[in-house]
Amino acid sequence: MELSDLRIFQAVARSQSFSKAAESLGYVQPNVTLRIKKLENDLNVPLFRRTNRGVETLPSALTLLTYADRILSLMDEAEEKLTSRAFLSVGATPILSAQLFPAFIQKVHLHFPQVKVEVKTDQKVQLYSDLKHDLIDGIFVNEKAIPDGLTSIFSYTEKLFLVSARTEPDSGDERIAVVNKNPQCPYRNMLLHYLDNKMDTTDIIEYDTLEPIIRSVESTNAVTILPQSLVTSKMSKASLPKEMNSIRIHFVVKQANVKKKTVKKIIETLSE
Repeated sequence: MELSDLRIFQAVARSQSFSKAAESLGYVQPNVTLRIKKLENDLNVPLFRRTNRGVETLPSALTLLTYADRILSLMDEAEEKLTSRAFLSVGATPILSAQLFPAFIQKVHLHFPQVKVEVKTDQKVQLYSDLKHDLIDGIFVNEKAIPDGLTSIFSYTEKLFLVSARTEPDSGDERIAVVNKNPQCPYRNMLLHYLDNKMDTTDIIEYDTLEPIIRSVESTNAVTILPQSLVTSKMSKASLPKEMNSIRIHFVVKQANVKKKTVKKIIETLSE
């Protein structure tokens, strides 16, 4: 019997579903079915009865669940005790990471000096994949719908502004706009939507990273949309229409990992 088998069993027993357990753990359903069958063979006792409505938990499974909860809890506790430094790995898209990570890491170190924060920047699809496969603890995303098996632990609203080096960014003469080339960048999409009615805009310049966008805005008449936290003293800002003057950012974790002690303690503190 392996610990991974116990975790899969625990997920099936609590969700009463092979498919829901697979989603929460980031596995394909046939893999979950095979692991449960292996566990039943190892123990020589049936654990679940398959029905048209899903899975029925047998008395043997209820007994095993009590021990599985205790074993897995003790293993999580032992892992934390034996690790000299706790780790928290977080991810975000390149633009969001530049905005969020400095303040996030500072806050974690302030409250949890023993925790080492590892950060990853990547495209949204890859971040979701890493999260589902337990390669990362949590990700910052700008989403209205959170995928199944994941959950938003806390969120906050970020105020957005149209910015430029000139005194009046919204002068009606926005001839150059700078954006991130990633089509999933929320600030890019907001700016392009805003500029739809600005017929004088003739050039849109795309960059891979945030740094050249900020430098272009500071030193030219180029405009872009940035959150308040990224507006520098060299920029002038103008308010945006209500429907586009803010975005909601969520910190998303895997539902199965919400109860991990290190993750839970950090999340509870940072969400206050």
